[in-house]
Amino acid sequence: MEIIGKLAVLSAPEVRSILLNIWEDKGIENLTKTQRMTMEYLNQFSDISPEKARAAVKKLMDLGLKVEDAAMLVGLRIKKREEVRTALFVAYPLLTGKTYDEIIKILSEIRE
Repeated sequence: MEIIGKLAVLSAPEVRSILLNIWEDKGIENLTKTQRMTMEYLNQFSDISPEKARAAVKKLMDLGLKVEDAAMLVGLRIKKREEVRTALFVAYPLLTGKTYDEIIKILSEIRE
């Protein structure tokens, strides 16, 4: 897959899926140390499907978040309003409590 001149923001589950497709023929023992470490990290922190991740990113964007921030939140294991506030306050200082609750609801749904 060669994409030139296009930039996409991906969540960790989406990256994991892409790398698995690229590296599937190599076998884990034939990956470089950096590739193995990358896969170990993604396996540890990608506990949802790429489809669920993309759907959650879209829902978060519908709440007014930038794609970068939405993908970041999907990658974090956030469960509380205070954690969302900590992650977003600088970029979104005027989010309402209702919006924080909606974000938590979206993030909780993808973990079920």
